[in-house]
Formats: sequence, C-alpha cells, structure tokens
Amino acid sequence: MNHIEPTSHSLRYRKIAKQAFKDIIRPYLQHHHPELIEKSFFAVCSSVAYGLADEYSDIDTILIIPEEEYNVRETEWVNWAFGDPEIATFRQRTKKDLRIGISTWHREDIGILFDGQGSWDDFYNDHLHWVQNLIPIYDPCDQMQIISDSLARMPQGFAERAADRYAGQLEDIRCNLGRLSAPTQKRFVGLLSYSIVNRALPLLFHRENVPLPFHKWQWALAKHLNAEAQSILEQLRVMLEEQMHQISFPEGLISKGAKMAASLDIPLPMGIKLSQDQFKQALASVQWHLQERGCYQMVRARARGWHESSLKYLCATRCLLIKGAILLETEQVRCGENVSVMWDNIHENIPGLEDCIWPRKDEDPFEKTLQGINIFRERMEDKHALPHKYLENPLSSPPSYDLACILEEL
Repeated sequence: MNHIEPTSHSLRYRKIAKQAFKDIIRPYLQHHHPELIEKSFFAVCSSVAYGLADEYSDIDTILIIPEEEYNVRETEWVNWAFGDPEIATFRQRTKKDLRIGISTWHREDIGILFDGQGSWDDFYNDHLHWVQNLIPIYDPCDQMQIISDSLARMPQGFAERAADRYAGQLEDIRCNLGRLSAPTQKRFVGLLSYSIVNRALPLLFHRENVPLPFHKWQWALAKHLNAEAQSILEQLRVMLEEQMHQISFPEGLISKGAKMAASLDIPLPMGIKLSQDQFKQALASVQWHLQERGCYQMVRARARGWHESSLKYLCATRCLLIKGAILLETEQVRCGENVSVMWDNIHENIPGLEDCIWPRKDEDPFEKTLQGINIFRERMEDKHALPHKYLENPLSSPPSYDLACILEEL
C-alpha cells in the first residue's frame, strides 16, 4: 500500500488527543486508580490514526485497562467516559467530539496477540488493521511491541484462506444468476451491488497482503493500493452508479457482477418462521442498522463528498429495506435468489416502498431511500411490530440481540 500523508485535521486531532490524556485521563487514573497507572494503554484510533480525518471526524481514542478491572467496574468506567463534566468541558473548549472507548484487548477481539488463545482465522479481519494502525499516546508496558512481536509470529497461509473465502463465493453468484429469469436476474444484480463491493474490496486488500480495514474506510484506503486495484475500483464505481435508478442492466454488467460478486451476505436458513421473540429482536436489529449503518453513514459520506462510499451505503440501505420488509411481512428469513422472488410476492403490502428503492431517473436516489426508511417505519408502527419506546429513539443503542445471533441459533 502506498504511503498515506496524514491530513492536517488528523495531525491537529492527534495533538488534541495527547492534550486530553495530559489534562484529563492521566489525572483521573492517578486520583481514582493509581494501581492502574502502569497497566493501562491509551491510543488514537480510527480515521485520525489512519490519517484520513476531515472536519467532520470525531477524535476516537481507546483506553485499555486490565480484564479483571473492567469486569468488576465496567459501569463506573463507562459512566466516566460518557458523562464526566471535565470531558464535556474539554469537548466544548476544543470544539471536537473526543470519544474515549474503555475496553480490554480481549473485548477488542485481539486477545490472541497477548495470550495465544483463539483462532487466527477468526482474527484476520478489520481488527488486525485497527490494531496495526493504533497511534499510542501512553504505553508504559510497551504493549505495542508485544503486538508487533505477536503479529510477526502469525501462521502462514491463514491470510490466503481468508481471501479464498471471498474468491470461492464468486461462483455462487454465477450459479444463482443462472437459475433466474432475465427480469428477476436484472433486479437481483441490482440488489447485489452492495455485496459485490463488499466482496471485491477485501480481495483487493488481500492481494496486496494488506489487512482489511473497517468497512467505513475500505474505499478511501483502497485508493492507496496499486494501479490494478484502481482499475477495479473504477469498475465498481460504475456498477454502483448504474443501478441507482430503474434502468435495464446490460448483459455486460450482469456478467461483470457474476465474476466479481458473492452471494447475498452469508448462507442463511430460508423459509424458517421465527418465534415472536426472535421476530421482534430481528426486526429491532434491522431498524437500528437501517438508521445507524444505512441512513447515518450514507448521509455523512455524502456530506463529505465520498461519492463511492455514499453509493455503497445507499445500496446497503436498499438491501436491508428489502430484507426487513420480507421479514416484517412473512416473519421469515430469506436470502439469495429467494429475496427477489419473495419481494415480488410482498412489495404491494407496503405501498410506495418499491418506488423508493428503485426511483426514476429524475428523482434523487438518496432522498427516495430516506423516504423508504420512513415508509418502512410507518409500516412497522401500523403492525405494532416494535415497542413504542424503541421507535421513539431508534438511534439510542443497538439491540442487545443482533440478527446475526438469531440466525446462528436457528
């Protein structure tokens, strides 16, 4: 990967984080937890550490404390990080949202680097990229060196296996498309645009032996990969733009999608009716991800001028709207080609939603997708599908029982 020159905002925010440690975090440790002074770790992470921060960026930091301490006083630590008056005053003075994450290495899914417990195959994801790019501000136990030494001992071959999992799915979409009629095939490729990008981007990183970043930053960081990767990125961008409106997909696009795409998400149980408890929890997860992962990220990416990222989140929101509508109307989970087939059967139950998902060329696809989210929420309210309290504040927190957990239990 080519060198990334940090933005001026990144450099300024790193200085603010250092000042926050000096003014707030270290004094807090010394006064309330002096026994942890030599056991803690504090670093800058996310966009500020990657060098990609802009005027919209928050300052994300992480304070790592011992596992036993976190287990005993988790609530106390979280209340301090989110409600301490000094932190609030610091944010007002610097006019930036300083976020202090309180965690442990195991809670960040990288405990294997310290005790060897766990599977390297499970570890090779965005956590590896995250930990490699931490910028330590306070590291008395030299924990970054421990991380570096552990990463040097990673077993050979597991990164290739991760890439093979993505590449092995390329034939899945080819087979799925072959079983569909031409009209459904065109719609199916449109629905798959998000999954196409989500499988193609990881392959670009794996081919250069670069750890996969968190999904939010994949496109921006992929622009620093080699020339061949840039050519593929351009193809992906064109594909995303082509499916923004109700258009006929040319055969070349379908062929390109078949070669680059994976099946829609992971294989899921199909046609299994959920219990009422599972149904409500699954729907709550869909609603939260629509707002937080879809709407929020889409709007922010568009405001920042991140054209490709905003298109990717737009596709993600559309896919989730369709899956959520199927879940809402049938109380069943559907995937693959069954999504298009089932959508044909139920879309008239939610008037106006299909027009929001596939708007006309003279309509703004972003505005129409936001309208689609509102239509979906109104349908949930009509069916009393979610507790009223949750609907009042859908961005408050993610449901404790994620849809993925529900699916794993079925």
